[in-house]
Amino acid sequence: MQWYEFHEEPSGGVGAPNGMKKRLFEIFEGWCDNVLDLLDATEEEAILRRDIYDRTPSFTWGKGRVTLLGDSIHAMQPNMGQGGCIMAIDDSYQLAGELEEAWKQSVTTNRPVDIYLNMISKYEESRRLRVAIIHGMARMAAIMASTYKAYLGVGLGPLSFLAKFRIPHPGIIGGRFFMDITMPLMLDWVLGGNSEKLEGRSPSCM
Repeated sequence: MQWYEFHEEPSGGVGAPNGMKKRLFEIFEGWCDNVLDLLDATEEEAILRRDIYDRTPSFTWGKGRVTLLGDSIHAMQPNMGQGGCIMAIDDSYQLAGELEEAWKQSVTTNRPVDIYLNMISKYEESRRLRVAIIHGMARMAAIMASTYKAYLGVGLGPLSFLAKFRIPHPGIIGGRFFMDITMPLMLDWVLGGNSEKLEGRSPSCM
C-alpha cells in the first residue's frame, strides 16, 4: 500500500533524521482517526519526502515540426493517477495515430503532406481539452485535500471547541453524496483514455 500527502513548503527541503513521522502528526493534528491510524501504522524509514511541481498547461505545445508530450508540456500532481506516464502514453498514442493518417493520405494522393497541418496541429487540438480537464481535476483534488475540515468547529475561531465533539463537517456529508453520484462516471472517462479507438473494446477502463 502506498499513500501520499501534499504540504506546501519551499522546494529542496529535507526532513529531520527520525523526525518525519512526528512532523506528519503535527501537520495532520485534528484530522479523522483513519488518517491518524494510517500514520501510526507507517514505519519511519518508509516515509519519503519529494518535491512535486505543478505547471499550468500551455495553449502552445510546440513550434513548427516540433511538439511536446507528457510532463514536458502538462506536468500535474498525481491526484488522478494520470500523471507523467499515463498522459504521455495517451499523447503518444494520439500522435502515432495522426502520423499514420498523414502517411495514408500521402500514399493515397502520392504527394508529401504538411507535417504541422496534417499531423501535429491535429494531435495538439485533440489532446488539449482532455489534458486541461484532467489537470484541473488534479489541481481541484489538491485544493479539496488542503482545505479539508473533518469536524464542525475547525477554523471557526471562538467556536473551535465544537471540534472536540467530533460533529462531522457539513461539507463532508455533501461532498460524499456528490462524489457517490459522479465518481463512477468521472473515473470511467478519466481512466478510459483512448480506449474508444481500440478495436473490440468498450470505451472504458478495462
